[in-house]
Amino acid sequence: EMHRYQDLSLSFMGMNTGVPPLDDVRVRRAIASAIDRKALAELSPSTRREAQGILPPGLPSYSPAPKALPFDPEAARRLLAEAGYPGGRGLHPIRLYTAQSGSSEVVKSIQKQTQDLAAVGITLEVHEVSWRELNTRIEGHDAPAFQLGWVADLPDPDSFLRTLFEPGGSAN
Repeated sequence: EMHRYQDLSLSFMGMNTGVPPLDDVRVRRAIASAIDRKALAELSPSTRREAQGILPPGLPSYSPAPKALPFDPEAARRLLAEAGYPGGRGLHPIRLYTAQSGSSEVVKSIQKQTQDLAAVGITLEVHEVSWRELNTRIEGHDAPAFQLGWVADLPDPDSFLRTLFEPGGSAN
């Protein structure tokens, strides 16, 4: 007998807000507005759904109310222009680090994000590295942007919230 269920997991793009151009909230908001999260989920409809926040469905305190900025390429272009990068001019490629993966889902997801960002003038420079190097870069604040997945080991919101948001924590 086979049972299918959704993991208590979340995939996300993290950004180091201490390095240019990601230190500008308008650039970060442009990135968030340029990525079509619904289309990302539709790449693997049997195992993914569009994230509505940091907590996945099935965890206590999960809310289906959207907390992310809506997909809005025009808003992304406007925000980039306000930040001094009209059409992406003058904006250096943003380095995104991800763990080497044989997963076609991960590859498709990164390709889609790269396309979405390119459509508004943001170049994503993808670096596939070992898990060890990815962890070292994130903890050393040497990854301007990074792709991660998070899986709860227990059905407790603390599995997501503490590590990612604890002041002084290595993953904050």
